[in-house]
Amino acid sequence: RARQEEEANIALIETWEDIQAKVDADYQLIERLHAEEHEQFTDAEKDKLFMEFIEKRRKFFAAKRDEDRRKKPPTKAQQRSIMTTYLKSMDGWKPRDLKNKSFAKIKELFDKAMERNKELC
Repeated sequence: RARQEEEANIALIETWEDIQAKVDADYQLIERLHAEEHEQFTDAEKDKLFMEFIEKRRKFFAAKRDEDRRKKPPTKAQQRSIMTTYLKSMDGWKPRDLKNKSFAKIKELFDKAMERNKELC
């Protein structure tokens, strides 16, 4: 009985060693294939990939700059121009009437016009 158990253990150990050898061989094959795949990229392909990366990076930062520019609030001069245009078209003001008014006065007129339009809607 002890001899049968010993033979079974020996057979089990041999099977385990065979499996371990196959796993090791597979691992070595994977490593070799990975190395070959890595070497497949020629210098031209590497240059092409690098140029694509640079182009994507350039476009990303250009888009980011544009987005930052759009997020910036308008300057006082731009606000004045927007409010003046609104008052001319919606409230019937003449350009010469608005020309000599201060920013604060134009803002006050603009706010009143906006309130009137909100009440109408």
